[in-house]
Amino acid sequence: MVKPHNFDEILVDYVGGFGWCQVSLLLFIGLFEVFTATTGLFHTLGGYRPNFRCRVPSCDGNDTAAPYHQDWFNRTQEQDLWSNPQCELPIHLTGEPVSWCELDLQSPALENLQNLSTLPCQDWIFERVPFTETLATEFNLVCSKDTFVGMLGSLYMLGLLIGAVIGGCFSDKFGRKKVFMISAFLTGPLYFGQAFVPNYYTYAGLRLACVVVSYLAAFGSFPLKLEMVSHQYRRYVMLLRDIQMTVGNLILAGLAYYIRDWRILQMICAAPLLLQPLLYFVIPESVSWLVSTGNYQGAVETLKNAAKKNGKKNVDHDEAQLLISGMAQQIEMDDKEKSPGCCQLLSQSKLRTNLVVMMFNWSAVTIAWYGLALNIDILSGDIIFNFTLMVLVDVPASLIGFLLLGCTGRKQAFILSQLGSGVACIASGLLSDPFLKTFIVYMDPSQLQNILCFVGKFFATMSFSVCYLFTMELFPTKVRSTSLGTCSALARILGAATPYMKHLRLFWLPLPLVAMGAPSVLGALLVAFLPETRGRGLPESAEQAVQMKRRTGKET
Repeated sequence: MVKPHNFDEILVDYVGGFGWCQVSLLLFIGLFEVFTATTGLFHTLGGYRPNFRCRVPSCDGNDTAAPYHQDWFNRTQEQDLWSNPQCELPIHLTGEPVSWCELDLQSPALENLQNLSTLPCQDWIFERVPFTETLATEFNLVCSKDTFVGMLGSLYMLGLLIGAVIGGCFSDKFGRKKVFMISAFLTGPLYFGQAFVPNYYTYAGLRLACVVVSYLAAFGSFPLKLEMVSHQYRRYVMLLRDIQMTVGNLILAGLAYYIRDWRILQMICAAPLLLQPLLYFVIPESVSWLVSTGNYQGAVETLKNAAKKNGKKNVDHDEAQLLISGMAQQIEMDDKEKSPGCCQLLSQSKLRTNLVVMMFNWSAVTIAWYGLALNIDILSGDIIFNFTLMVLVDVPASLIGFLLLGCTGRKQAFILSQLGSGVACIASGLLSDPFLKTFIVYMDPSQLQNILCFVGKFFATMSFSVCYLFTMELFPTKVRSTSLGTCSALARILGAATPYMKHLRLFWLPLPLVAMGAPSVLGALLVAFLPETRGRGLPESAEQAVQMKRRTGKET
């Protein structure tokens, strides 16, 4: 009689839970995921909008590359003669624009110019610091097009939403490798092609398509990596994912420091992804997915190859068949019903609770993390320096999160990171209130606000690390990617508003950061309803997922 097994036992006892098979898988995929990470926040730097003013034809000529700072312009601002130099051009009664550089700016008669009619600007002069050319400067994304840069952030969230819906369902239905390879073939050309667009609208369309297909990779590669390592190494997979994202964004910041033209910057970031289709020849399909869909022969071959790569010579064809048969029998014993994925998610009350809590927390984490990352221009100081600091805090966040996942478990780490993120964001927001600023004596309030924003980003990164891993560990194989996609999809719907959260300052100065932090605090309280998953194999059936308790033993 075949002895029932789950795949985690097979990995530990026969194949190896973290051998060369798993290491090579993580390295090959991770190498390209580093550059895929640059797609997310590229527009934060590539779409940066510097200081700008209207072009005055008689003073600047027809050259939009004229210097931003001119003596005559500086004097108009010092004397408050030109109320809206960014978007409105004062005109004489004859219809001619005021020629500021030809006037005596010390004359008392100039006060009459403050009441002149204005025309909307047609051309602009930009301060070419720190970038010589960005999306905003090339396509004039100012004034009536003021929201167009923020729209790129919303399109990013929309792309993640579409990618989550498609990727979650397709990964469970067609396989981890197939979904990942679709992304691998399309991401590079779409990302690279954005560097050659003639206008903003073409760029926006290509960006949306690129984000959709690049996010498909997450629903192929992430379940594949977690399902191919034993339970005690899953947090290492999570740590590596965080490091990849951090390294990718640091590469983006480093390149942006030396390459100040957005088109060249985009080409260099995208070029390595053109080689990503080569991964087809080196990555396997998930054994757990193959067994769950009845492809036992494919699972046997993959298991044999994995054992061979890890130096386990005792797993021949017959032994592999026996192990896979035992795994299939275990799944059949635990989960006899053949309900479709979505029905399985909703048929058990504990799975429903887990899903609802994780959906809310995904939304809270997304609002906090992307709210801070996409609105980095609300911080004082140099944009590249602030971006680099915002990325660097991810390094200790990932390392400390890794340690907490092993020492305290998923629940406590999640509660701590969500509370830390929420409280830091709320406190940073409150410091922008003029009345509360008066209580800050020993430090510049704007500097303290920046520090608290970085602290909030630190904890938000920890939350994202736990969020991904926790979601994968809470749900069974057949609906694992569907669950991840469902949570991610809802988060992206709400996250589409994050690029515009800074405009909440019009109602109350602290409101943007308070709105970013409050959901995280509430999410931390809801985590108490979830089971602890530390030290457990990934559930392969709904029954195994339901039986998880709120506490488990140590992770070994």
